[in-house]
This record gives sequence, C-alpha cells and structure tokens, in this order.
Amino acid sequence: MDRSLDSETLIPFLMRLLDDARGAGAVAAEVLRVDTQTTALSWKGDRRARPRRARALAITGAVYLDGGKAGWFKADTEDRSQLKRAVEDALRRARDARADDACAPADRYDINTRGLGIDDPRYETIDDTARLDVVRGNEAACTDVNGVDCVSVRYQDATVVRSFASSRGVQACSAETLYEVALEARDRTNGRTLVQSARARNFAHVGSLPYGVDLARRLADLRDEAAMPPGQPALVFETRVMATVLALLAPAFTSTRVRAGESFLADLKGRPIGHPRVHLIDDACMPGGVNTHAFDDRGVPSMPVPFIKEGHLGGLLYDPEEARRAGVRPTGHTLNGALAPSNLVLRAGNRSRTQMLGEVPLALCFDHLSGKVDIKTGRFDLSGPAFILERGQRQGVVPTVRLRGAITDLLAAVVEVASDQEREDAVDCATTLFKGFPVEVG
Repeated sequence: MDRSLDSETLIPFLMRLLDDARGAGAVAAEVLRVDTQTTALSWKGDRRARPRRARALAITGAVYLDGGKAGWFKADTEDRSQLKRAVEDALRRARDARADDACAPADRYDINTRGLGIDDPRYETIDDTARLDVVRGNEAACTDVNGVDCVSVRYQDATVVRSFASSRGVQACSAETLYEVALEARDRTNGRTLVQSARARNFAHVGSLPYGVDLARRLADLRDEAAMPPGQPALVFETRVMATVLALLAPAFTSTRVRAGESFLADLKGRPIGHPRVHLIDDACMPGGVNTHAFDDRGVPSMPVPFIKEGHLGGLLYDPEEARRAGVRPTGHTLNGALAPSNLVLRAGNRSRTQMLGEVPLALCFDHLSGKVDIKTGRFDLSGPAFILERGQRQGVVPTVRLRGAITDLLAAVVEVASDQEREDAVDCATTLFKGFPVEVG
C-alpha cells in the first residue's frame, strides 16, 4: 500500500465518485476511503505463528436529495462500475428516507494533518525479525518470575491511509500507524490469569517496554492474600484502574445517546457528576494519542471537548446532524458510523502519589477492575483484587473486592488526584484517592 498520501491520485478518485453521484441525481454527496494494511504475529503454547498479513479497503459515503433525505453506501472495491451501482442503490434508499432538515454533508473547516504524531516514520523499516523479537522478548520476560507461565503473546501493527471528499469542498488525506501488543500470563501456584495490552503510534513504545516483566510481577504480588481489614478504608485507583473506569464511562457523553434518553446524563438536570476536583477532557487532537485523528469519517477536524468541568457536565460529542439541531459545531468524533470518544485526559493534581498516600492510614488499592457500567442508568458493578495499604505500604491483598452503585456517587467520593500522570492506552490519568464509598468482599 502506498502511504505517501498521493493526493494527485486519491482526491481525483473521490471527486469522480462525487461527480457520478451528482450525475445520478444527488444534490450533495460525501465519500470516505480507508485503506488498512495489518501484520500480526502471535505465540501460544510453544507455537509461534507465521506473520499474517491482510489488507482491507472500505469506501463509504452518502448521497443527499432535496428536503434533507439521505442514503448511505458502502463498498470494498475501487471498481467504478460497482461503485456507481452502490451510489444508485443509495439514491433509491434516499428517495424513501424520512426528510430531516439537519441531514447534509458537514460544513467545511480547516483540517490540519501535521504535528499529530500518529504516523511513525520507522514503519517502513520494521521487518518480521523485529516483530518476532517483540513476541519472544515478552514471552521470555513472563517466565523470568518463578511460578509464572506465559499463556500467549500477540503483536499487531497497522498502517492506515484515510482520504475524504465532499461536495462542500472538503478534501483531506492522512496516514497513521498503530502498534499493539497483548499478553496473557498464568500463575501456577493459584491458577490466576492476567492479561495486559498496550497500543501506541510508534514502534518503540511497544517494542522496548517490559510488558512481560510487569505482568509477571503483578501476578507474583497478588499471591500474598489477606483478610479484609475492619472499618471503611479509603479507595485507591492506580492509573491502570482509573483509565479502565473512565473508558467505560466515556460513551455516555455522546449527544445521540443523551437525546435518545440512553445516557444517565439526560437525567442530571444540573446536578454534579462528581467532585469539583474531577476535570475530564476528550482530546482527539492529542499528539501521539492512539485515538487521535486529523478528521473524522464525516470530514470534520476534531476538537477538544470538556466532558466534566469541576464536577459538572461540560460538553458532549456531536455529529453534523446533532450539531445542527443544537446550534453548535460538530466535534469531529464520528467513526465507523457512530459517535465515539477518543483520547481522555483527567486533570492531575499537585502532590506525588507517595505524599498523598502517606497521609492515608488505611486504603484498598486495586490492581485491576472488571465488570460493567450501565451507560443508561449510570450504575456500575466492578470487582477485582485490592492491596491493603497502610500509609502507602502494602500489607497483603484482598482477593476480590466488589464496588457497585452510581457512577456519580463514586466520582463525588474523589478526595484527591495525584501528580503521577501516565498514559494508559487512550487515557491520560493519575492515581486517584476516594473516601466514603462502600465496598463488599467477594
């Protein structure tokens, strides 16, 4: 696949599709071309698979008629005759569609494709030997800890070229790379398994960091089981845990869900979401972010959106149609046919983790949490192992601690956010301290 962003080839190709749509009777049209190439390599049970390569081409778009009627099409070919048929089928669907004055291509905005840090210049030099080294290195690192077995290691890299054009004069191309490594390990002493994964825009991040060592050490640390201490301990969410919770919460902040009553935010009526210390931003422009993009599937450049400002609802994600209804600018978060959150940033505090926890007599610090958050009701049910901390020092681990209740009550219990900001997948956050939220054992 050519990653050189040959706009002399890609944009004219899209413009011809727009001409075909107008020639067939559309008053407006838009089209997106996404070309993805992946290479995957894995290890499982002493078996190393050969590299698997795949390429996927997706061409999607919409045609519009007078009165706000639209029909969508999708194809996996660049054959012009097949694309013409797809456009004609979409026009037939548009004629039968419900009229909506808000339905139209997005307005034209300035799109910046530079400085985003999402296209690794090293990609073309990465060979299968380098990929295999990532797999072998993590597999060996897992087994360095006594009693820990590596169950599987999976590596994948992808390069994506996206191009967009619309009848409103929007023309844009961008290239991006994405690397991922995922590991699973098992502790032979108790049968516990853990998984860990990482994604990044550059190879060095997944190729040089010791994920296998971290995973094996986590398993070893969880062996020291202890009983739940009396009283009501404070709660500590490490960056990995806080990132999990925020990622589960983020889909609630889409305007489509709120308008349909499918988000608990629809019933807030001005009430706070959490403590005033909680400040959460969605930033699809963040340099190097795994969910960063120059423009979304509707040709709209992304913009930062403050989800939570000092504990209160700050903003929502909007596609072009929802934005017109609300009288605001679309936020550039439409991907794969739906609004989706991107990179999340929780504002960090001023004190170190050590300073913060050194003042807490008793706390439970979670290694990880799993379960669900009900976006519609705002209630959650999460559980996982938690270390007993006495003024920041570990005193054993409670095997299973359960948290359940309203997400607003949990965020209202935030006492402090430390300064140890780290990036966990698509979330930048820091160790967070909670007080007054009830816990259950088992």
